[in-house]
Amino acid sequence: MIFFIILYLFIAILISYSFFKLLPKGFIRYFFFSIILGLISGFWFVQPGVSNLAPILSIFFLENTIIQSNGNSRLIRALGGSVLISFILSSLIFLLSKNYFRKK
Repeated sequence: MIFFIILYLFIAILISYSFFKLLPKGFIRYFFFSIILGLISGFWFVQPGVSNLAPILSIFFLENTIIQSNGNSRLIRALGGSVLISFILSSLIFLLSKNYFRKK
């Protein structure tokens, strides 16, 4: 299971980085990098009370296709937290690289 999670996160970072390289320079690159990384890399519990983890987007798609739903609000909260954390880290990296690693 840990191998799958590491591989999944590596692919998520690779996809986010490819979008990062496609966009013009500036804060918009870091913004979209963090949004895409947050959307792709978030993990949450498959069902309430079960210790199995799965990517949030796959659980969200599954919840919308089945009749008996466990609620989308639990997924949206976890997805929002994942996006927020990746946005904060990406903003810190942007500000640090802009202030400390600029070319003279």
